[in-house]
Amino acid sequence: MSLPTRIAAYEDCFDVFDRAVTFGARVQFKTLGEANMYGLRLNQARALRAAENKRLYPSDHVSWGKTDYDHLIVRKPREDDEGKWWVYIEPAGSDIVCVEILNEGAPE
Repeated sequence: MSLPTRIAAYEDCFDVFDRAVTFGARVQFKTLGEANMYGLRLNQARALRAAENKRLYPSDHVSWGKTDYDHLIVRKPREDDEGKWWVYIEPAGSDIVCVEILNEGAPE
């Protein structure tokens, strides 16, 4: 099955992205197949929005070819202990524990 190419078919995806934009979110499904399809739909929605922004904005505009959701990572579905499937949408870098700046003059 192919994914729709009309951006209007993805309002549910944009709603989830809007809710996940700051802290992340997860969406529950009954089956792995449903969860996988939704992950594909999320990524397709983002790609269509980026393409639309290329059409709407001049190439020197900050939004050209970009979306407000580019910093979000759509994770592969995970099954919980009760057999429910979840698609996680998380801000990039949310799993970083620590960042250390290295001394430029230090030997490798």
